[in-house]
Parts: sequence; C-alpha cells; structure tokens
Amino acid sequence: MEIFQFKKFIVKQNSASVFKVNTEAVLLSAWVTVREKNNILEIGSGTGVISLGLLQRLKETSHITTIDIDENAFHLTLENILLNNATNVEVKHASLEEFSKTSIQCKFDLILSNPPFFETTYKSTKPRNIYAKYTNSLSYEDLVETAVKHLKDNGILALVLPFEVLDKIVAIAAKNKLYIHRQLTLYSRPHKRPLRILIEFANKDIVQPESTSLCIKDSKNEYTESYKGYLNQYYTIF
Repeated sequence: MEIFQFKKFIVKQNSASVFKVNTEAVLLSAWVTVREKNNILEIGSGTGVISLGLLQRLKETSHITTIDIDENAFHLTLENILLNNATNVEVKHASLEEFSKTSIQCKFDLILSNPPFFETTYKSTKPRNIYAKYTNSLSYEDLVETAVKHLKDNGILALVLPFEVLDKIVAIAAKNKLYIHRQLTLYSRPHKRPLRILIEFANKDIVQPESTSLCIKDSKNEYTESYKGYLNQYYTIF
C-alpha cells in the first residue's frame, strides 16, 4: 500500500489496483461548483480522493455521503476517511440502486462521480475491474436517471467522462430534464485530442453554458499555469 501525499491530506492507494488517485478525480474536486452549505453524494468513491479534496473547499457544516459497490473500494475509502479524521463524511458499501431504494427521501445539493466509462465487448475477468472500469456495472442511463431523483431543485450533477461520450450523456441528461451549466474540456497537451470532459448538469436550461478548456502540460512538457492554478491547493509539487 502506498501513501499519496497532498498538502493537507493523505490517500492510501495500491499502484497495482484500479482504485488509485488520478488527475481527473482530483481536478473534479477542485473545479466543481460548491456552495456555503452542501449535502453531497459521491457515487463510486474508489479511494475517497474526490471527497477528501472537496473537504478542502467546504464549510464544516457540509456533509458528504460516499457509496461504492466494490467492497475493496469501500474499505479503502473508509480507511482514508478515518486516516484524515474526516468526521463529516459517511462511507457506505452499496450500489447506486441499493442506496436509492433505502434512501428514497435523501436529496442532495451536489451529486458527483468519476464513473466507469469503457464501453466495449471486451470485459476483464476481474470483478474489481468490471466495477471500476466498465459501464455494465453502472450505465450512464442508470447513473443520470437515479441521480436526478436525489437532486434538490437547484442541485448539480457533476461528472468526469471521456470526451467521446459527450453527445450521448447530454442526450441522456436532456431526457431527464437536466441541462449543461458548465463544462471543462481536459487536454494532456496542446494539439492533442481531448482527454476528458468535466461537466455539470442542473435542472434549469440556460442559453449559453460556461465552456472552457485546460491543458495539463504545455509544449515544453511543463505543467501549465492554468492547471497549477486549479491544483495548487492540493499537490505538493506546486
């Protein structure tokens, strides 16, 4: 087990596991819209890094619930939450469907997820890989349809996704009366194809959603100032 050291918290991870710290997860916690009082749900917690990152930006009155269908991820998240003494985070071992059935009345200001995203005929034989990587463990349709049931009227659904599925997820969201409010297209370097998209949906349609882009590194293979600006509060290298 390895320790990933942030400026104000630490995360245990296993480099051989699919449940480890990744750039887009940390970026989501830095980029997503937060308000003074938040009741938050994280779907598919993995290491718990998104919630731990969010805590650096939230008021002490905020409360986060994390869920993960994978038992190893649940225990890893729990260990990291306890390790950082994050008393306002509740960690649950449950699928989204199970959580929704047992928490029908729960409504959230913010629901966020770095969900499984591989859509392919090839499937890993390892259950942990299936849960973490492939959409047959949590389809985009199920994610959006269930999340919208638990959003407050002015709530936000925030996701990290492959850029290629943008049109698909926007169509699914629209069927559920959710609309883009903000999006950030992530590039590894200039002139490369988009790597990921961070996107926020809300139940009010707006004429011109906020749309920005971000390169992780520049043409000299150095971290861009914009990227450092987002993650300066987290990474010890900045």
